[in-house]
Amino acid sequence: MYRMIWLGAASALALAGCSARCDADVTLNDDSAHTASLVWTDSAEAGVSATYASLDDPADRPATVSSDGRQHTAALWGLPPLSEITYTFTANGETCEDTFTTEGMPSGMPTFTVDSYDPSQADGWRYIVGVAMGETGTLFVIDRAGRWRWHERHSPEINVSAVSVDGGTMLYNSFDQDRTNDIGQVNLQPLQGGEVTGVRTEGAHHTFAHRPDGTIAFPSVDVRAWTDPESGEEVDVVGDRILEVAPDGAVTELWNIWEHEEPSKHDAWDSGFYEELGQDWTHANALTYSEDRDSYLLSLGHLDTIYEIDRATGDVLGRWTPDDVVSGTAYNFQHDTNWSPDGTLLLLSYPDDGPAVAIEYDVNSDGGLEEVWSYTRDKSGTTLLGQVRRLPNGNTFINYGGIGEMREVTPDGDTVWRLNAGLGSWFGNVALLDTLPQLP
Repeated sequence: MYRMIWLGAASALALAGCSARCDADVTLNDDSAHTASLVWTDSAEAGVSATYASLDDPADRPATVSSDGRQHTAALWGLPPLSEITYTFTANGETCEDTFTTEGMPSGMPTFTVDSYDPSQADGWRYIVGVAMGETGTLFVIDRAGRWRWHERHSPEINVSAVSVDGGTMLYNSFDQDRTNDIGQVNLQPLQGGEVTGVRTEGAHHTFAHRPDGTIAFPSVDVRAWTDPESGEEVDVVGDRILEVAPDGAVTELWNIWEHEEPSKHDAWDSGFYEELGQDWTHANALTYSEDRDSYLLSLGHLDTIYEIDRATGDVLGRWTPDDVVSGTAYNFQHDTNWSPDGTLLLLSYPDDGPAVAIEYDVNSDGGLEEVWSYTRDKSGTTLLGQVRRLPNGNTFINYGGIGEMREVTPDGDTVWRLNAGLGSWFGNVALLDTLPQLP
């Protein structure tokens, strides 16, 4: 028995029917290949449940079930397009099983290609959540094979950093493309659909850090007049500070570059990144939070300077420049400075005349940086954004940002997974997930 179910504008699916007491309706939700609703009727008031899996990715996932009397609705999400999905649910004391096929992706979406993958050497993560940039910003969840599990297309405003999926909610930031209109905020996007809420982040750009207690910290511009000692000309200069927004909305300035350094001209002084705001002095391009150290690492790209800042007091715990590298490769225009689980310093370096280099430093007792590991990409590319993170099995995940490529490499430098974005697309920050979360 086959039947077609229609719900508003939702796409209907032809389903192989179960027995009469195990009958269920499945509908795809609106214009998406990744979410569906399973609805069945059962006299049970407790103990109802549902699981689902792609037949080519057979790890069963529990579905979130809501009940209204005898009718039960399960939210299924993270479904790859054009895939056969199997689901089970409890009805009238027995477990029922059936399948349906998801629809294809909307036209014009970025394409991802995995051209290298060795599961025997790769870490156990299975999904990536992030943002793909191009003509528009597209929020995404994809799997190891580069298959879409969820997406949301956005306006041409630059969405740079997706940091987590927490309880079925994705966090990402947005700001004006030319940075002349201060609309910065961190957005909370329900993956199942619903209203997107925002936390205002005044003067924000590039990135943010999300602490476990819900506090959001971010680099914020601080524009001040400065007199050039050489010419005597007064110009507006864009420096950076760190602001925190507490869960109750209170905003605190934790740290400010103007209290620690004096402006000085450099090669990117006239970059135009901030359009009419002023000269691009510090260019903060990364802020990461370490729960173990209760501190922030702030990367000031144009100064080749890294600060570690105590979260509780705002005190400077450490400051490093390439001059502090006492052995190994000196970094340049660093991105994504972060502490590894072993307490070493990781960053992505973009040399002026060569390909990107992921570098790991040990901080010695004198505060000097000693290289303990590095990985050099085999060809050059765009020096825009990027990440380098140590994985639980000792491998390293590298996101090359504007190059539109991500890799996982072993300590010996072997590539065990590589993904490329299609022409015209590139990546903001991403986060790795071992499992997809259950939606509320």
